[in-house]
Amino acid sequence: MKNASGNSWPISVYPPLPGLIDGTPSNNNYRPGFSAGMMNKDLKLANDCAKSVNAETPLGKMALEIYDQFCKEGNDTKDFSAISKVIGGSAWNYPID
Repeated sequence: MKNASGNSWPISVYPPLPGLIDGTPSNNNYRPGFSAGMMNKDLKLANDCAKSVNAETPLGKMALEIYDQFCKEGNDTKDFSAISKVIGGSAWNYPID
């Protein structure tokens, strides 16, 4: 994937799955670089801005709902990439203690 059109920042630099690149939060029990709580805050701000101009942002709204629930479950201090546990299905069966 890194050598084709599937390459992206998460694949090359900041993978959410443990064991791929040393020094990333996924290899450090998801201790944050940028926390899920901060991502949730930013998504709330973006959602509020969209509402203020009557913009429809269905994907942003869904992301906010997912991060909000993730944070309410006690994961707000984990790195934002730990959200992969929620959206990745059974392929992402690893601990985030």
